[in-house]
Amino acid sequence: MKLNMLERIMAISAISEYKEGNFITFKTIISLKNKLFITEEEQKEFELRIEDGRYLWNAKGQESIEIELTEGETNLIKEQLIKINDSNRLSEQHYSLYEKFVGE
Repeated sequence: MKLNMLERIMAISAISEYKEGNFITFKTIISLKNKLFITEEEQKEFELRIEDGRYLWNAKGQESIEIELTEGETNLIKEQLIKINDSNRLSEQHYSLYEKFVGE
């Protein structure tokens, strides 16, 4: 799955909402976070910074990179995005991520 910086941050935020589940759920969440977290090299390359509580980066951070996700990881993100949408908490920042994982 190709994801840009914002989509990675929004996916981490979405899956971080899980407060309870089973062992498999949390094992999947840990695996996902390891894949989605921004590396130290990326922080430098994208000039990642936080200003006024917002994440900012250079134009390179707009580019999508391929992140290999398992079916279980993909389903976990999809299910959480559907929950966020169903509770009317979906924001404009979720839009492209929602399209990629859930569709229309």
